[in-house]
Amino acid sequence: MHLLPIVADSSKNLYFALMSEQLVSLLTEGGYLPVSFLLNGHGSLLDALKEAKAIGAKEAITYLEPEERDVSFAKENGIDLFLVGRRSPFPEVRSVYTDDKKGGRLAAEYLLGKKAASYMYIGLDGSECSVRRYEGFREALAKKGKECSSVSAQDFTLSGLRDCLLKGKVGIFVYNDEILFNIALMLRRFNLGKAKVELIGYDGISRDYECIGNYPSICFSYKDISRSVYGMLTGKIADREIVHDVALYRV
Repeated sequence: MHLLPIVADSSKNLYFALMSEQLVSLLTEGGYLPVSFLLNGHGSLLDALKEAKAIGAKEAITYLEPEERDVSFAKENGIDLFLVGRRSPFPEVRSVYTDDKKGGRLAAEYLLGKKAASYMYIGLDGSECSVRRYEGFREALAKKGKECSSVSAQDFTLSGLRDCLLKGKVGIFVYNDEILFNIALMLRRFNLGKAKVELIGYDGISRDYECIGNYPSICFSYKDISRSVYGMLTGKIADREIVHDVALYRV
C-alpha cells in the first residue's frame, strides 16, 4: 500500500471530517494507506511534508494553501501536492475547489430575500477562497444597490455588530459553517435570533449534521470533489484545476 498524507489544520472543522471520510474511502479501495496530519495550530505544512518525506510518501493531499517554501520542498523531494477546497497559484500544485464566487452570489440572493436592512461578510484572513466568496457576495449586493461591510472572524465582536443592528435586521454571510456555529452560539447567549440576525454559511454541514441548529449554507458534493482528487492522483484526470458547482441549502 502507498502511504498518503492528508494534512489539515483543525480537528474541529466538520468540513475536513466529511471530506476526509470520502477521500479515505476511495483511497483505501485504491490501494493507498491515508495518514492524517492534524496540525491544530502546531507546526506547518512544511513540517508535515518533511514527515511525508520521512515515511517515503510520493503524494500529499492538503487543505492548507501551500506557500512557496512548501512547493519548493515538495518539488525537490518528488512529492506531488494536491490542494482540496482552495485554489493554488503555483502550477506545480493541482487544485480541486468550489465555485466560491457563485457561492457568494447565492448567499447574497438568500439574504436579500430575507429583507435585511444591512449586510456583513465574516471572512478568514489568509484564505484565497474567502476573498472569492466575499467578491461574489459584494458584487451581487451591489447589483441591487446594497453595500456590505467585511470583518475577519478573528475580529468579529457583538459591539461591532451593534451599529448595524440599529438599522434593523442584519444579513450575515459567514465564511464557513464552523465559524457560523460559533457566532450562532454567541448570538443565542444575547437573545439575538432570526428576527434580528439572519445567518448563512458555507460547506453544507447542517445538511448532513444538525449541530447547534439547522442553518442555511452553500453546499456541494463531497463525494464528487473526492472523486476528482482521486482521479488526479491515479492519473485518470489530467486537469491541473477542477471547479465544482455549488447550490443553496435552504432550511
